Amino acid sequence: MLKKAHRIPRAEYLIVSKTGKRAHSPLFTLIYKDNKETSHSRFSFVVSKKVAKSSPKRHTIKRWGYEIVHKNKDILEKTPPVYAVFIIKPEFKQTSFTAFETQIQHIWKNL
Repeated sequence: MLKKAHRIPRAEYLIVSKTGKRAHSPLFTLIYKDNKETSHSRFSFVVSKKVAKSSPKRHTIKRWGYEIVHKNKDILEKTPPVYAVFIIKPEFKQTSFTAFETQIQHIWKNL
C-alpha cells in the first residue's frame, strides 16, 4: 500500500479530474496533471460498481493498483511529479494482476 503522502486527497482529485490530460488504455483511463506542489507523484484509483458489484472486489482492485505503483516506484520516480487518477473500465472484470501491471507500465512510459 502506498503512503498517504503518495495518494491524492479528495479535494485535489476533483481539480485533477476537471483539468487534467487523459490517456486511454483497454483497462483504464488515466487522468494526469503536473504536480508542482510536492516533489513526488500522487496516485488514485477509482473503481465503479459497473466494474465490480461487491465492495471487497472493488477494494481488491484498488489495492492491486496501489501495489503496482509501490512495486514500480523506481520507474515512476524517473518522470516529473504528477497527479495520476486511474479510472478502471468495466472491461477490467476478467483481468489478472500481471496484465494490469503491464498496462500501467506501458501507459506510463508513453506519457
